[in-house]
Amino acid sequence: MPDHTIRLVNHSGQKHKYAIVPAPPMMTLGDANGKHDGGVLAWHAAEVENQGQWDTTTTYQLYGWVGTTSQAPDFGVQTTTVDTKVAPPGTATTPASTFGLSVSNGKPTLTAKTNSAPMDTVRFDFDKDLSSSTSPYYLYGMAKGSRKSPDEPEVATPFAFFPPRATDSSVKYTVMAPVIQMWLCQYDCNAGQIVDFNEAIKKAILIRFLSQYGALLAKIKHKSDGSFGISYSE
Repeated sequence: MPDHTIRLVNHSGQKHKYAIVPAPPMMTLGDANGKHDGGVLAWHAAEVENQGQWDTTTTYQLYGWVGTTSQAPDFGVQTTTVDTKVAPPGTATTPASTFGLSVSNGKPTLTAKTNSAPMDTVRFDFDKDLSSSTSPYYLYGMAKGSRKSPDEPEVATPFAFFPPRATDSSVKYTVMAPVIQMWLCQYDCNAGQIVDFNEAIKKAILIRFLSQYGALLAKIKHKSDGSFGISYSE
């Protein structure tokens, strides 16, 4: 599958900070099928001068991800990536990726297991309670492939997370399903930072590659009246 590029052109009249923010993933917690929304990270972020341009290239590749924070996970807290693993999405007849989640030498790690997740999801199996009441705090989730430019190597860049729960030791695994929606937001944050999704999309536009047949470039213009316009091309 070809790469897609998101291009922001800032014609607002002043410098702004922007972020690309996904919709929250859907979570299933254990056999009880407890449904939850996962947390959101700023997938990419940049400060763009007036009349400036910011390009981000996304690949099709999905990854399992684990990371840490130095304080209890909350809006505005920065995450640090510790480990990523390629997560093939499976098919209608082939299970998707499954990872064992454990802690080794104080760091969360992912171990590939026999695939058992539904198509287009990632499953995480726990070997014990991985919650923490002191730093570092452990997180797991998903990353998506990206490039700073078409010629640069792919980087697994996190966009979704969930903290291990201490309150219910009966939960031995979770399944995370990405919601394939990306928003270009006027929002002050850093890449990898925990984001308040509802706050971030107050000044934003939804990018819809899937509804634009053959489109490989989404060009977004931040206008002088504060609104966003978007056009697509091959």
